Amino acid sequence: MRRIKKENFNQLGFNVSGIFKFAFFATFGMSSVFFAGASFAQTRCPPGSAIGSGQCAPDDVDSSDQGPVTVVRYTGYWTKTWGALANGENGIGGVSVDFEKKRDAKLSAIKNCEDRGGTKCKVVITYYDQCVVATFPKNGVPGKSSGRTNTAATIEEATQDGLQSCSELNGGVPCEVVYQACTQRKYIKY
Repeated sequence: MRRIKKENFNQLGFNVSGIFKFAFFATFGMSSVFFAGASFAQTRCPPGSAIGSGQCAPDDVDSSDQGPVTVVRYTGYWTKTWGALANGENGIGGVSVDFEKKRDAKLSAIKNCEDRGGTKCKVVITYYDQCVVATFPKNGVPGKSSGRTNTAATIEEATQDGLQSCSELNGGVPCEVVYQACTQRKYIKY
């Protein structure tokens, strides 16, 4: 590879010091413009929020003229709650609602079923942060008729779905709601 000498380069009409100034500006000056734009991004966000979301505040360039800064202190957290339904072989059931642990909700439903006289009780359904409805055919016989258990975001939705599916399961016989409940998130303080 052939090198161009400084003198030959100057003979072409280029000022070497000007070329180096231009190269320096193009490399470092323009990149600082791009990085300067990034420094105004929204990065003051609450935990769990995506940078740039509506919950974020813009970075303070000079907070001295913006008044006092509000400091957010979290005093707790939200946790889901569990519920369960258990059913015995003899058609007697048991329920539980608003337990912090799934296992505790299951054990409570089984114990409730046994306390009410259920035999060989087993958990039919567990649910959290939603509503449950148990339906059974009107004039149905426990152990011979089939009930349904449905979950949904609201009692109304779960009731509508439960009554319809129970009736379809039992050949069009009208059904009724025998149990309904909702579990909701709880706020736990630190």
